[in-house]
Amino acid sequence: MNEQEKQPKTWGTYVARVLIVLFFAGVLFMLSTPLISKYNQTHYTMRSCTVTEATARETRTVTTSTKLSIYTSDCGTLVYEISKLGAELERMAEHINEFQGKRLGFGFGDIQLQSNLSTVFKVEGTE
Repeated sequence: MNEQEKQPKTWGTYVARVLIVLFFAGVLFMLSTPLISKYNQTHYTMRSCTVTEATARETRTVTTSTKLSIYTSDCGTLVYEISKLGAELERMAEHINEFQGKRLGFGFGDIQLQSNLSTVFKVEGTE
């Protein structure tokens, strides 16, 4: 192929390439999140925090899910990452609330997507 047969690249070509890269980056991110969560369920670092309150809250986005938020005086707000039904999480919140003002051990995942440690995968004494 000689120089005259080559087509000049247009902005459309560059935009298409960028969109393809963004698409694959999005797919990779969507696949990595559940994999990281699965890994963190067995690979975590324990840390002791003082419980102030725990609440199970239902959130509605594309799907409806219930999350267990644990408020601590020294570790901030923690989100307990666990697959349980809403009623079970509410019972777990009630159980954790029995430890208000006391220290509990929390398992923070070894891989955190946020700079602050806020997602826990284990709560000692509740399982």
